[in-house]
Amino acid sequence: NEYEYREQLSALLLFYSSKNPKDKYTDLDEYIERMPEDQFEIYYAIGIDYDAIEKNPALEAFKKKNLEVLYLTDPMDGWTIDHLQTYKGKMFRPVEAADIKLEEDEKEKDEKDVKDAENLASYLKTIYGDRLEDVRVSQRLVDSPCIMVNSKNAPSIQLERMMRLQNQKADFSKKVLEINPKNKLIKSMIHIHKEKPDSDELKSLGLQLLDNMILREGVTEDIESIVPRIHEIMY
Repeated sequence: NEYEYREQLSALLLFYSSKNPKDKYTDLDEYIERMPEDQFEIYYAIGIDYDAIEKNPALEAFKKKNLEVLYLTDPMDGWTIDHLQTYKGKMFRPVEAADIKLEEDEKEKDEKDVKDAENLASYLKTIYGDRLEDVRVSQRLVDSPCIMVNSKNAPSIQLERMMRLQNQKADFSKKVLEINPKNKLIKSMIHIHKEKPDSDELKSLGLQLLDNMILREGVTEDIESIVPRIHEIMY
């Protein structure tokens, strides 16, 4: 019976890892052995290959805090992890849904910076309307301007992407956009919002910011609007 032998079979699974070179696999027991004492979840990211996953902005906080992430590159990996849910009492958690935050000294921000970023996030929510569940200030990003995440108990965005590529119908959850107030682009948008909150330039940048993330996830909702807007911003 499947459930009787689930853990024994799970021990045979092999994955790429953020701690290993791209030509070396690791198993779940090795991952657990390397986990810090205060880590209670097995973190993973899904992508088409090792290099693609390495570019996922959701990994920035994990790298900063030296936390290991499993890289799932086989089309069946996401389904397998979603089916298993746990291994030796450790819950599998996609990096986009993990509650990983940088420490206060790592974030290097004051209350005014936070308030300005929150004001921009509130403005972006008004122009996005019901396209997103929420826009908030990120506590996980280091370099990237923004990231699209799901709620904690939703499937990973990468798994949703794989489902779309396979033309599978599903009721995909609304996303949350997190913005990084230390990124140069977001800083510029914060400045424009303070000086000219109703400017067309700010609205174009905000819409393009979201569309960039949607395109990154392999979805082209409104390409007829995206391309002219890119040209407008370039001019």
